Amino acid sequence: MGSKRKSVIRRLVAVTAGVICVIASAAWMIVGSVAPSGSVAAPIATEDGTRKPLTTTEIAATFLGVPESDLTAAPGPSSSQEEFSTHMPDAQEVRIVVDRERLRVIGLYHPGSIDDRASEVTEAQIEEALHRVAGLSQRLLPELTEQVHFDARAVPDTGHCRLILFVWRERQGEAYTGRMMTATVNPRNGAIQSASVHLPPLGPLPEPRLGRTQAAEIARQAACQRVHKELEVTDCELVLSHVAAPLQGPVWLIRVQEPRTTWKDLVIVDACDGQVISAPR
Repeated sequence: MGSKRKSVIRRLVAVTAGVICVIASAAWMIVGSVAPSGSVAAPIATEDGTRKPLTTTEIAATFLGVPESDLTAAPGPSSSQEEFSTHMPDAQEVRIVVDRERLRVIGLYHPGSIDDRASEVTEAQIEEALHRVAGLSQRLLPELTEQVHFDARAVPDTGHCRLILFVWRERQGEAYTGRMMTATVNPRNGAIQSASVHLPPLGPLPEPRLGRTQAAEIARQAACQRVHKELEVTDCELVLSHVAAPLQGPVWLIRVQEPRTTWKDLVIVDACDGQVISAPR
């Protein structure tokens, strides 16, 4: 990766929620297709004046700013989700995923923008991509607090890349809540390829009982046994809700590395009982 690209990525990592809010007024775009900035999900008034929640179809149509008749429905990635697809005025297909339980959009995909060809990424491209996804982050995850860790990087990390990845992760004290959003942008044309939200499950979550030191040692030993190398722990993160955990409860994300080499990997440890959920193979 060139020094210029390293510089802008380091600078973008320091972006806070306050800065994101400043640039969020820019309309989010999908290769020129713009949804109305005011088209957010809201209850509908009934004849007796009460309010009823929007249906998943109404939420999808409102989010995209298209008639309900333009949408094609299909089963979503899970039983609690529904997927809708349509073609925007520029003829590009757009798919969105609506959570039936929360009645909100949690994913947006633009299949036509996916391009596996690698491209050199410039500072200007990353900054323009940030402007595009910042507004979308405010629509998909408006409840993000000021305690947000923001990351931007090219993938793969060296040479020419296939996509630019943006990640918003909410913090609560020293832990991550599990509420997060990721977005990918095509570096060749600046189009948003995808955006998805992860939300902790509804209801109370198990409390973490495993401390940082214990989790780090469990992870290090498990990784050493798997790869037969002497490893050291380089980073520990407590996440209060993670899809890999039982009941999507808390986990420790432990990064391990072999000293004096570039080999590194991630170990996931259940923060309740210390069981290793995932380790290097």
